[in-house]
This record gives sequence, structure tokens and C-alpha cells, in this order.
Amino acid sequence: MILGFRLNIDWEKIGYRHYKVDIELKNSDNYNYIIKYVESNPNLLWSFKSLGCGDLEFVFLLNNAHQLHQIMDNISTKFPDDIKNYNYFSIMEAHKIQKF
Repeated sequence: MILGFRLNIDWEKIGYRHYKVDIELKNSDNYNYIIKYVESNPNLLWSFKSLGCGDLEFVFLLNNAHQLHQIMDNISTKFPDDIKNYNYFSIMEAHKIQKF
């Protein structure tokens, strides 16, 4: 009996990459509005509220870094008084950590 299955797509082979963005806020008044706005993006895979390097973390599945810059320009334009800085990373390889 099959209880479940999972599809594992090699996104790079079809022209996509994972991009992680850390956003540092200078004003957190619109925190929830920013999250809701970003979560409306169809290329968003995950969103995280975080402590440390950034206040918000997002992971997108995109064709190139230019798309990411367009997304971040839109966010910065929509919330000009809230976004202090952002850093992004291209995820080359992800590993699953298995807990015993």
C-alpha cells in the first residue's frame, strides 16, 4: 500500500533557481502588510519572520536575479519608509537534515 509520495523537481534543469532574501526593516509599522503583499507573489515558496540578520526572510523560485530585483524594487516602492536594506542569496544546493 502506498501511503504517500513526493515529487522532487530539479528546478535548475528547467531554468529556475531558489533565491533567499533577508529584509531589514527601519520601521515595523507595516510589518504585516509587507508580509501579506509579498505572499501574494506567485513565485514565493516560503516566508519567515526572523531574528538576526533580517526581520523578514523570503524564498522565491525565479528564472534569474533580474526577476528578484524587480520584485524587490516593487516592494521598496510600495513600502519606501519601511525597508531599510535587503540582501539576497542564490541557493545552490539544499540538504535535508534528518533527526533521529
